[in-house]
Amino acid sequence: MKKYILFPLMLLVPAFATAQVDDEGGSVQTEVYESDVAFQAVKPEGKNLTEAQKTALQSKIERIIAKNNAGTISEHDAFGIKADIDIQDSKSSAGLVRNVTVLTAEVTLTAFNVADGSIYYSNSVRLETDVVGDAKLAMDKLINSIKVTDPQFVRFIRTARKRIAQWYNDRALPLPIRQEKKEPEVKHDTVVVVQEVLVPQQQPVEQPVQEKTPVVEKPVPQKVPACDITLSTGDIDFQILSTQVDLTRKRFSFTAKITNNKGSGTLERMFKQAFDQDGNQLDNLKVTENSHYIYEDYPKDLGVRRTFMVDGITAQTTMLSYILLSVGRTEVVIKNLPVKNS
Repeated sequence: MKKYILFPLMLLVPAFATAQVDDEGGSVQTEVYESDVAFQAVKPEGKNLTEAQKTALQSKIERIIAKNNAGTISEHDAFGIKADIDIQDSKSSAGLVRNVTVLTAEVTLTAFNVADGSIYYSNSVRLETDVVGDAKLAMDKLINSIKVTDPQFVRFIRTARKRIAQWYNDRALPLPIRQEKKEPEVKHDTVVVVQEVLVPQQQPVEQPVQEKTPVVEKPVPQKVPACDITLSTGDIDFQILSTQVDLTRKRFSFTAKITNNKGSGTLERMFKQAFDQDGNQLDNLKVTENSHYIYEDYPKDLGVRRTFMVDGITAQTTMLSYILLSVGRTEVVIKNLPVKNS
């Protein structure tokens, strides 16, 4: 008879086990808000991408996350966003002068749990570009053409946050808390025995005085971060040709080659922001002696040399950690540009 009484009670055990109970025995319901969900950009795995292209695509995702104020916060970092590019069509045609490659692809964004790989939301955005050159140059331009302010990416972040928050609320679970990584504790089993040894004293023997050879300490080379350039559109190509420092004028300048990939026309060139290696914002930014912007003619497919100047540079300035400038509708972000005082 007892087994028939115990069986229904056993069926109730899981229900009681899954309920969250506080110190006084009451049920706890932890609500997760969409604003609590934060992301980190994960490097793509695309087999058709070079390592440089994977890094550039990851950088785009970082900027999309930052633009939507959805970056990782202090205690929650369990969720990631990864982008992969799937080529839909690739055509190459021989022109009168150079080969033209037309690339059509889809960039797929996926929001997932970095701990167990669970996918919460995924969506694709169609991209297309044409470039004078081979397929690699076409892919470079395709990645550069991704606009971080595109409404499709804004909707993706909003929807991914909503679905993750709903998933945890439906299960009455709090968001995962970041686990601090601790170094494994090393246990020493060796017992060290110190034994006193008596050494007979000897009369000191005078040694000839020798001049000490000065020890020259060799400086340890510091690893310098690589300079990185990101373009918001494929309208232009941007390449730094040279840098120059004039400490008498406290001026740092760099010259770039800018190629207009669109039709010939007049574009506005503007120097917007610059920060040194310590994160201090620099104010005296110029493209001419009197202004931080200028309107100029840019012929199509012709690289032109343009100079950008920063005044207020001192001998202690070793790097511009962040630069923001624009040519037409293209924003150019330069990170870790060395300032060589030589």
